[in-house]
Amino acid sequence: SLLYARNFLHSYTMFISLQNTTARMGATTLCPGTHHCANADMEDVCLSNGAFEASSNGLTGPADDDGDGGGVMLQGDAMMFNQNVWHRGAANRDPHNPDTNRVMFILTFVTRNKGIAPLESDYRYQGLGTYYYQRWNTWGHTYQDLADADTVMRQPVAALRSLGIWKPSDRRWGITWMEHMARELANAEHFYDRDELKVF
Repeated sequence: SLLYARNFLHSYTMFISLQNTTARMGATTLCPGTHHCANADMEDVCLSNGAFEASSNGLTGPADDDGDGGGVMLQGDAMMFNQNVWHRGAANRDPHNPDTNRVMFILTFVTRNKGIAPLESDYRYQGLGTYYYQRWNTWGHTYQDLADADTVMRQPVAALRSLGIWKPSDRRWGITWMEHMARELANAEHFYDRDELKVF
């Protein structure tokens, strides 16, 4: 199973740059192929073996001291990749823009485990270390819901769906907030390990 060790489910993320982002500003660094690797901590391997910053101009690495060359992700450009690929946002080391944060709009598309029949479901789950940042009351929805979001994603209906309590009969369940948080709690992930829970 080593070949598919981190390829737990179909999960793809699209980053849309909301301003020009250079390598020195902390452009997203990717290491292709690492979704097939067993070790989740790939930083040392990737940084010395082929990781590169995403760019629109086909270049990678920082510009020289005069600002020439180097990769840049242009405002409005997007990249889409398997979320299980090792990636990171590096620190801002741009002496000309030391206080500028890189701002991205992020969309994630993930399959929903139904746990019923093999022909209807992908039985894999989110891998350990997978997390999403979104408001608790926006969970539980699917791509189909975006077509009429003003109806099926309004409150308090959205909150009930997020908690796994109720959904319209003609809709499928997305990943609910309760399910996601229970999984993170059970696996001591992201703010839920024992030491952090003691503080909480």
